Amino acid sequence: MTVKSRADLNSDANTLLPDNTTGDISPADIRGRIEDLADSSFNPSDDDASDIALAEEVLGQDNAQAAIEALAARFIGALLPFTGDEEPEWGVFPDGAEYDREDYPSWWEWIQTSGNLAASQGTKTAGEYGPGDGSTTFTVPDLASSKRFVRMADGSTLLCGAIQADGAPDITGQLQEGSDRVAINGGTGAFSKAGPSSHAGDIGASGSRQENTNFAASASNAKYGAASEIRPISVAYPYVIVHGGLGA
Repeated sequence: MTVKSRADLNSDANTLLPDNTTGDISPADIRGRIEDLADSSFNPSDDDASDIALAEEVLGQDNAQAAIEALAARFIGALLPFTGDEEPEWGVFPDGAEYDREDYPSWWEWIQTSGNLAASQGTKTAGEYGPGDGSTTFTVPDLASSKRFVRMADGSTLLCGAIQADGAPDITGQLQEGSDRVAINGGTGAFSKAGPSSHAGDIGASGSRQENTNFAASASNAKYGAASEIRPISVAYPYVIVHGGLGA
């Protein structure tokens, strides 16, 4: 089994597998050619190192590196969920860190045309890139420190990199009066009657009555009170920003 170029595979097909008019081609010959073809192909299940080594052997080192870099450049700026806790060589965590422009020239070039670069480091929001020191560095968005969720920008009312404060829908309910228009019989939603009422004297101009009412959002929906923060059902993974370089 041998790694071969496309030209070699085509040549072998003509010379080693001619029309089998005399029955000279054996099953072993066919298996050998198929194995050569398999060894010369790219398999997504292979690890990165073997893929790169194979590309270099088939294409030549310079051509293979150029092809890999061209592919990586297509994903510059992509924000991807990542299931590991160590930064990959092709990206960084969006934690607001500062990087040298010279180390990532393609990435910095893309950032300047992304529409998501703050005018100054001082005005940078957590969702934007920043110009760093203004000449040699830049900073990345910061989703880590405030544990922000990511949602789809629509290009009009919700722009790329825009920050939204947390919030929740209003909680409403209604107190229900008794027939004497003083007593509270109960409540709906987050309201409930706390217990029996008490009164002194006749109900009227000279009497008084006390009603206790509870308010608890969890009485309306058990999800309230289940956490100290507003959050959807979630699983925690870091995000990675693709910078388009390999080992930069």
